[in-house]
Amino acid sequence: MPFARLEGLKKLLLFLMILINIKANEVIYNALIHGQCKKGEIDAALSTLEKMVSAGCLPDSYTYNALIGGFFSEKKLTEAMSIVNDMVERGVEPTVVTYNILINGMVKKGDLGDAKRIFEQMVSSGCKPDACTYTIFIHAYCSEGNVEEAENVIEGMIKAGISLDVVAYNSFIDGCGNMGLLDKAFSALKRMADAAYEPNYQTYSIFLKHLFKRNHAEKIAVSAAEIWKVHVDTILELLDQMIAYGLTLCISNYQVLVAELCRRGRLEEARILVSRMKESGLSLNEAIYTSLINCCCSLQLYREASTYLYSMIGHGYLPHIRSYQLLLSGLCDHGNVEKAKLVFSYLLGRGYNFDEIVWTILIDGLLKKDHFHAFSEMLSIMEERQCSPSPETYALLRKEYPSLENGLQKEMKG
Repeated sequence: MPFARLEGLKKLLLFLMILINIKANEVIYNALIHGQCKKGEIDAALSTLEKMVSAGCLPDSYTYNALIGGFFSEKKLTEAMSIVNDMVERGVEPTVVTYNILINGMVKKGDLGDAKRIFEQMVSSGCKPDACTYTIFIHAYCSEGNVEEAENVIEGMIKAGISLDVVAYNSFIDGCGNMGLLDKAFSALKRMADAAYEPNYQTYSIFLKHLFKRNHAEKIAVSAAEIWKVHVDTILELLDQMIAYGLTLCISNYQVLVAELCRRGRLEEARILVSRMKESGLSLNEAIYTSLINCCCSLQLYREASTYLYSMIGHGYLPHIRSYQLLLSGLCDHGNVEKAKLVFSYLLGRGYNFDEIVWTILIDGLLKKDHFHAFSEMLSIMEERQCSPSPETYALLRKEYPSLENGLQKEMKG
């Protein structure tokens, strides 16, 4: 549901509660304040806070965190600190989230000194920093090009018994890359893998960006949106570098890369990675098959999509019902109903819920594209194979699609 609509419903709910004399509680007020702060309506949020207090509902840390974050987003630092003072005066203890908002706000302001003072105050108050707290500092120091200080933060984080998460690793890796320290970046990636953290899409994006910059002496700028337009050789170089730094490539490494290439319609490059993966002794998994099938469908390569789908089944995987929907509706779009019927017949009896088949494939995939003839024929195939949907589904079909009455091959009995 769109955010604006959700907030409108919250306001309407509060109005109706007042109208019928139901007392709003802290949860309702907090939801309103949080939404207003998200939208930058700070004055409205303060007004809601006053109503909350007048109604006898006590603000809590969630209330104040929303307000503090809202003021920082609007760059009203004095007002944000005033809310902190009000919070303390009312006996509400700042939480780790409160301190993180304050520290992040100071960092964005460019005042690392104040951020560190708040960190010290946080520790002295007995509130234990979390991974997010340290990551804010790692990102700040890396943005300044101060990798040494970022490493000190990481060391302090480890001493405190807090494991780095993927966000922290990505921030440090990006900082090293910005300084041209790709050796350090790959060493961090190795530590990340040793700690059993899987690199994500953002990790690979960071490395591709810095490898691209290193390989172009003219320092061509590449935006985040263009990173995945780099030539496949850069991606293969990334994999070679990972091996060179002692990383053992596993299926998950290829899975993320193939998925992103497929999402961008770069099927040939995805196939090159798949070939490379097979050469190293790895087999396609369910996620990679799904990415390839969906990419083929988006490129209208339905024959190739069918080949991958049958191969997927042959290797013991059950294709996603959404993949079948894309393939079947695509075949019907291009007038290949007979091929669609063969594929549809093949999926029956493979463990899918028949009601899900009707709603996902026949209705969402065919009827919504006006393929009534194909819909009717495939429904007949289900009935002939004794794979009929439930009586409830039939009843809903007749109610939602009364024009189908003549197209339904059998009447429900009893």
